[in-house]
Amino acid sequence: MEELETATLDKNIAGTILPTIKPKQNKKKKRYYNEVSFEAVNAGASAKGFAIEKFLKGYDFSSNYAETEMIDEIEPEKIDNSPLINPNNEIVKKVNARKRNKKKVLYQLLKIDGKDLNRKEFRVLSKYEYNCHIANDEKIQNYLNEIHSTLILKHDFKNFNKRETIISYLDNNFVWGIERASKLVAREYLDDNLFNEWNGEAFDLSVRNFVSSKEIWKDYKPYCKKQGFKPRQIATISEFNEYLNIHCPALNNAGYGKQVESAGLVSDYDKIDLKKRTKVNTFMRRKN
Repeated sequence: MEELETATLDKNIAGTILPTIKPKQNKKKKRYYNEVSFEAVNAGASAKGFAIEKFLKGYDFSSNYAETEMIDEIEPEKIDNSPLINPNNEIVKKVNARKRNKKKVLYQLLKIDGKDLNRKEFRVLSKYEYNCHIANDEKIQNYLNEIHSTLILKHDFKNFNKRETIISYLDNNFVWGIERASKLVAREYLDDNLFNEWNGEAFDLSVRNFVSSKEIWKDYKPYCKKQGFKPRQIATISEFNEYLNIHCPALNNAGYGKQVESAGLVSDYDKIDLKKRTKVNTFMRRKN
């Protein structure tokens, strides 16, 4: 399995660790500590060439930025923008040429028949099974559910689970997911397992990739009813939002007090009152 996987980017991507911002000093009042204004962070970020959005995603302010910057200058790292796993095309062709026992043939070719797989190997195997259209591997299905995958291997709607009904609904109505943003952005948001699913369908960032959260949810259950999904296959609103926020993080209160940030970024198809507190999901746009 080792030889089938390309190199993984282990180190931090350059430019994602926050610079230290010194506390602001007011000449008329005592100097205060442990408080940094949004304006100060924005100014510090702009001076270093960072987008302010990166500061709002929970980065560790305790990181030693100066030390990291020095190491980068001594030994700059070339950023690898390629997918983490590139399946061997010869193996994929051999498996797809078989009409029966495709799973057995794949396991034999990968030399994993009867072997207990670790997470790295599951990641590799899921990529192969997706490309080889193998849908009857229960171990892979459990793995995909565990990592909140965007992949559907099954062909029969009757066998879909909740994750797969959500994906089916989203695929039919939206272009969605951080995976479809640039590879650099995807790697910043997602772990290696999810980023590996990036399929090359990149977002046009000039398009408005934000959609109102209420608008996304309201058509999910009608879609499931139309498709004939059973109640056990339909996610609750909490399950739906939990899954969606992994791949399309919610931007809370996007309207109220954030006109400059969101006025030109909401979907063309959504009527959003920017004077009210509004929740939108990023990396989404409606299909025309």
